[in-house]
Amino acid sequence: MLPDIDERNEDSPGEAVIRLAESLINIESLSGSEHAMAHALKGWLIKRGWEVVLQPVPPALGHEEEGERWNVYAFRPGTGVARRDKGPKVLLNSHIDTVPPFYSATVDRQNGVIRGRGACDTKGILAAQLLAAQRLVESGQAADLGLLYVVSEETDHSGMKQANSLNLRPNFLLVGEPTESKMIRSQKGLLKLRLLSHGVSCHSGYPSLGKSAIDPLVDALQDLKRAHWPQNEELGATTLNIGLLKGGHAANALAAEAEATLVFRLITPPEQVLETVRATVGDRADVEVITANTPVQLNTLEGYATDVACFNTDIAYFDLREPTAQAFLMGPGSILDAHSDHELIQIPELQRAVAYYEEILLRLLKGPRGSTQRVASQAAESVGASVVDARAL
Repeated sequence: MLPDIDERNEDSPGEAVIRLAESLINIESLSGSEHAMAHALKGWLIKRGWEVVLQPVPPALGHEEEGERWNVYAFRPGTGVARRDKGPKVLLNSHIDTVPPFYSATVDRQNGVIRGRGACDTKGILAAQLLAAQRLVESGQAADLGLLYVVSEETDHSGMKQANSLNLRPNFLLVGEPTESKMIRSQKGLLKLRLLSHGVSCHSGYPSLGKSAIDPLVDALQDLKRAHWPQNEELGATTLNIGLLKGGHAANALAAEAEATLVFRLITPPEQVLETVRATVGDRADVEVITANTPVQLNTLEGYATDVACFNTDIAYFDLREPTAQAFLMGPGSILDAHSDHELIQIPELQRAVAYYEEILLRLLKGPRGSTQRVASQAAESVGASVVDARAL
């Protein structure tokens, strides 16, 4: 039995978003296991007259027994007639997966917060977006609005990559992530690498008989930590995180294999950093590129505070095909609270988000009023060219 997500008819708008966010948080949708969330959203949208497509996405690695997941694409009846080969003019997007572990919602009215996995990343955002979109429906202004909610943003972005096969060509893409209700001017790029070191195993009492795979890998990692990486005034410094280390099979044996997984947050194209990595590591380890994308310049609207994002989003993986398309990134909540054991969203900010999502969507549906801080062609070019084929690196 799938969870029922619904706001009560008697609820005020401010209360409705609280109840909807709470319901969404209480649906477990860890990356790779988003099935219940997709079906619950489908039910909520169909009940309100949306046409809904569940787009299959192949099973996530390690979740093969669960089978396919689904992206949720929704639009108002008649949109396909008005823009038959392009889909809706405005596409509202976020992701339906969360990082582990799952824990349910707690509405703390005394402190004005909702806690729980996904509270800000991104179940609260979904609630605000859904209610804002529905307000436009009720005022008769949502005919050219589409909703796209995808799986696996937190892992491999396979949901957004798969969504490209829907052949949507929006003029405006509005993505929800926790940005403290600021419009993001630009987001850092990403370079994820695996370093693989090879040795010869032997008894640790006689190290001359073998070769440790761990020793040269550790030395290479130390050199990478000491290396100088690019920085600029807009996005700050390139950062390196050594996230995973594996190697060896016993404390009293030299390791035959060792590996490390690294993530760089980029302010330059990934090729520049990769060149330095390969030169620094030398022959001490093989360098394998897992994924890479460039920094992305985004559009902003007048009237909203702006910032930059040091985190990666699905924007880098969506193909904005219209030559003058614009992409926007904004949502309630703080990325500093995401992925933590205290994840939360402030209730007043969540309630305000319904109104500003409605206002932004209306401006985009009518065409942005006032100038943007990034010209459309520049933003579209940056987004469209942002995903790097790892095989070419």
